[in-house]
Amino acid sequence: MLAPYRTEPYSDFTDSVVVDRYKAAIESVRAQLGLEAPLVIGGEAVGTSKMIESVNPSRPDEVVGSVASAKADHVDDAVDAAWAAYRGWADRTAEERAGMVHRVGDLIAARKFEFAAWQTIEAGKNFAEAEADVAEAIDFCRYYAHQAIQMAQ
Repeated sequence: MLAPYRTEPYSDFTDSVVVDRYKAAIESVRAQLGLEAPLVIGGEAVGTSKMIESVNPSRPDEVVGSVASAKADHVDDAVDAAWAAYRGWADRTAEERAGMVHRVGDLIAARKFEFAAWQTIEAGKNFAEAEADVAEAIDFCRYYAHQAIQMAQ
């Protein structure tokens, strides 16, 4: 059974403790900058020669990280992998699937400032905008999990 649906509350950025927690999340994220993310299809890293570099728009000399660029010939493999994964997902009950999606929202909520800090650094968003985006993602996970259960009844 899922916890009752409640929207994720926004943080009060007039509270210095909240601001300090957010700043600590930014420093934690900044320590992770420069990582390279491979292209992954079906759980396996796929070799690709082109990387796309992301930079902080507020500090163009700060590289957030690099991600592998897929090629057109990766599409069929990715679609095949998605269909293969779908079979296991479709075999689960609506309650199981909803529970997993709701859990994703809970996991994001537990690291809300970290996720928001990534947006601050990668997209140049201010604290309130970034945190609101993350709260919205949490709400989507939890809300649609509840809706899936209702629709399955």
